[in-house]
Amino acid sequence: MKGKILVAYAGRCGSTAEVAQAIGRTLGGAGNRVDVLDISSSIDLKGYDAAVIGSAVRIGQLMPETLKFVKENREILNGMPVALFSVGITPYPDTTANRARAFSFLSPLLSLVNPLSAACFAGKVDTSNLPLPQKLIVKAVKCPQGDFRDWDVIREWARGLVAT
Repeated sequence: MKGKILVAYAGRCGSTAEVAQAIGRTLGGAGNRVDVLDISSSIDLKGYDAAVIGSAVRIGQLMPETLKFVKENREILNGMPVALFSVGITPYPDTTANRARAFSFLSPLLSLVNPLSAACFAGKVDTSNLPLPQKLIVKAVKCPQGDFRDWDVIREWARGLVAT
């Protein structure tokens, strides 16, 4: 990936946005022009040479706006290099089973585009800013809380995109 690159993401609590920004900084540091945009903003893919698309995962599902964006732009995306990533709690702890389950959440996107690379990153669970119903769900499912993002792994993956 090189040239003008779009990093588009969807999330609710900020963790996925921070991962997207780190990917954007890494790609930009390699000499690319990079725009990091919320996927729900009006994005015109014309003029981009490549795209990195990311989504938070909630209750085993990608954000609906991610799937909508890829469906609506499938033809253009299939004409350029594309990479996909997800951010959620499933990859934590890092086990073969957890990685496989996390990658299964990308299936709806993989049926639409053929990415150069795909990654599933552990995210951050911070209930302090969640509404009470969501706090109760996190507690009921015994979801681990904390910041499980591995910034070195995220940046290394982004550096790998530049090499492809």
